[in-house]
Amino acid sequence: MQKLSTNTSTEIEDDITSFGNHVKSVLRKLHPRLKVQANNEIFNVLTKYEVIEMNMLEERSLSSGISNPSTFMPAYSPSSTASTSEPTNLTVQTQNAAQNEENY
Repeated sequence: MQKLSTNTSTEIEDDITSFGNHVKSVLRKLHPRLKVQANNEIFNVLTKYEVIEMNMLEERSLSSGISNPSTFMPAYSPSSTASTSEPTNLTVQTQNAAQNEENY
């Protein structure tokens, strides 16, 4: 059973809050370039699972008889995530920042 407690700002203290606080403390200790990369990867992982959840909700809605499925987004595909070998705009920016830092 999960124990919940509240802090002074009335935020519920649970495993998600604890994990968020841990992520926050780790990100604050990272070199700025690594912080950008970590933020990007975390964002991509969260986005992936948000899309999966949306697709699950869509499938439930479609199976319950919604008549206009064209308003939904296409299904999630692992090949559509940012984990391709092609550099993203953020990767290029990070590489450029590293080169600029070396030039100083």
